[in-house]
Amino acid sequence: MQETELLSQASPETDKARLLAASSPHSGDWLHAAPIVSIGLRLSDEGTRIAVAHRLGCRARICVCGKTVDARGLHGVH
Repeated sequence: MQETELLSQASPETDKARLLAASSPHSGDWLHAAPIVSIGLRLSDEGTRIAVAHRLGCRARICVCGKTVDARGLHGVH
């Protein structure tokens, strides 16, 4: 499916915004960053999981604070 088809079928506006952001030039550059621990350039496994989930969209889940996070990740990040 092409990007224009995805955008035309995306609903609501938050899904369109996520698709546009993920397809923007250089939006995935963070995936190529070298994990240099000595200067703080390393995401934990949990941080990586959350970053990927926000980028791609994820299924509903329960946050560590006990509140529900919907599939669009619409809940305050803790």
